[in-house]
Amino acid sequence: MRPGFKLEDVKAGKYGQRLHFWDWKEKKIAQTIDLGAAGLIPLEVRFHHDPASTHGFVGAALLASGLLGMVDKLELEPAAQPPAEEDESKQKLPTTLEESLSNLEADDRITELLGEEFVKAYTVMRRYELQRFADHVTDWELQEYLEIY
Repeated sequence: MRPGFKLEDVKAGKYGQRLHFWDWKEKKIAQTIDLGAAGLIPLEVRFHHDPASTHGFVGAALLASGLLGMVDKLELEPAAQPPAEEDESKQKLPTTLEESLSNLEADDRITELLGEEFVKAYTVMRRYELQRFADHVTDWELQEYLEIY
């Protein structure tokens, strides 16, 4: 089993501080942005062949959020105190897929960056999945087999 992420590895300089943008047609790096010493990040985003998949959406949402932060010149907040989900100084994340989808639809800036058509298609597909799940998984199965937090 491979070891997971360790913050000490970031501090030790084992991660890069540059974002490389790949030109798929020319098969070369088209642009590199150096984030400086404060930009060390264990993140790699690769092309995903199915843009309708959740993985493809997560990458696009991360990049769009980062772009908005740069455009607005936002400062990073201090890290959450562990356990992060109990840190009262931080905004709570959605706890259900429906809540997440509603938040996405209500965010005009992310919708503008990702595209209204994409956000509409994505939320419709995820709600369809939720409905299929609800049609096939009973409350008893949820209570019996799914750990409730």
